[in-house]
Amino acid sequence: MLDIIDEITEDDARNSLKAFLIHPGVFDGIISVMVQELRKKPMRPYLCDVNKGRKALLKQFVAQIRQQLGANQVRTFAQICELIPIMKLKLNKSDLSPEFAELQNAETVTYKLYLQGYHKFCAHHWRPEDTRRVSLNRFKGNNTGLMFWGERGCGKSQILAYVNAWAHENSWFNLSIPNTEQFVDGKTDAFRYKNGLYLQKDLARQLLEDLKHINEQLLNETEVDMSLYGKYDISGVKDGEPEPCPRVWDPLRKCWSDEWKE
Repeated sequence: MLDIIDEITEDDARNSLKAFLIHPGVFDGIISVMVQELRKKPMRPYLCDVNKGRKALLKQFVAQIRQQLGANQVRTFAQICELIPIMKLKLNKSDLSPEFAELQNAETVTYKLYLQGYHKFCAHHWRPEDTRRVSLNRFKGNNTGLMFWGERGCGKSQILAYVNAWAHENSWFNLSIPNTEQFVDGKTDAFRYKNGLYLQKDLARQLLEDLKHINEQLLNETEVDMSLYGKYDISGVKDGEPEPCPRVWDPLRKCWSDEWKE
């Protein structure tokens, strides 16, 4: 989805698309529908084709939504489902990479996407079923967890502080990360482990120490599963599991993927 925005060269068009997708309910609703559509045979090749088909499908999907909405302003995907109950998509074989194109016989398939079904299934709230069961009826979140969204100073951090305190009082296992930038700013030294994964020892040690102090009482009361103890290396890979970075030939660079070890 973000690649689609990056491909737009005109500033006005890019800003318009960003403004449309900025609302978590809209962005997350689109992703939720696409994940559910993986079950449908006509859509599966396009969604699995990361290099070409998925991008073409998302472009068409978002373009149709914006075209059919017209001047209507929406902030949730539930509103989109109400305004566009059924959408017709053109699945063109030419939009697929060669390895996926062979999965579709016809040059073009007209696919009816029933958005009204997703509206009913999600009951106006795009969030996991378990979250719907235990959360407030009017709460909105995303498909991979829960998210607070709003302008600076509206109280997001204050709410998280209260949630954190409530979780401790109710014996929940907590992991609080006050500074998320340290995980992505590249200021912490990293090295490549023998299995190909990159590790940040100092950052990992700090995270584990924080985890210990935050949940010390719960950890003291939790029994260690000795059937798993000692069977994971420092990169998190369990004994007997496949290599996380298998040795493969890179035809573009004309070298093996583990050449860095030499």
